[in-house]
Amino acid sequence: MGKSVLWALFSKIGGFLAFLILLLFANFLMKYIPWETYSTIVLFFNYNLGLFFIMMLIGIASDVLWMFDFPLNLPAPIASAFLSYYIFVFIFRFFVFIRTYIYFDFVFPFSLLYVVPLIVLLAGYVLVLMRAVKRKEPEKEEEKLEKKNDKKEVKKIEIKTKEAKKTGVKNKEVGWKDIGNEFKLALYGFGRTINRLFE
Repeated sequence: MGKSVLWALFSKIGGFLAFLILLLFANFLMKYIPWETYSTIVLFFNYNLGLFFIMMLIGIASDVLWMFDFPLNLPAPIASAFLSYYIFVFIFRFFVFIRTYIYFDFVFPFSLLYVVPLIVLLAGYVLVLMRAVKRKEPEKEEEKLEKKNDKKEVKKIEIKTKEAKKTGVKNKEVGWKDIGNEFKLALYGFGRTINRLFE
């Protein structure tokens, strides 16, 4: 978990820093490349730098939240929906930017800016519920196995107690064996309870 969170932070921040370095280099080359189209492209990315920074922050939040289990991952679909919205905002801006240089009849469906995040949100919560159900099934099986093991241990102790009573040993010895078996049973139950608390 810790390594995954660190990797999400490193990959997103590292990628953004690499983009910044390339953008700085592109801005530096503007002095030596007397080409208007090149300058316009660099200025376009400069203009959207704040949008890229917001996308990086939301991307980190989304990745980290998806690493948690239910119910801590409930905000994850919301973060993913916001991220998809800003991605489509950038696509829309890029579409408008391209149309200033290349004319074509295609009209960008502006409604996608709201439809896609909604789809991402719903799909995200479906995924959260599926993960929660899959996680509960193994837990139920483990509980069943633990109950079976508990019953087996109890039966073993009961059998030992009955055998001790049948052997005709002195009352004191039989009494101490019974107490010992009951004590073992109590300790076993207490141990299982503590183990479940820390699982």
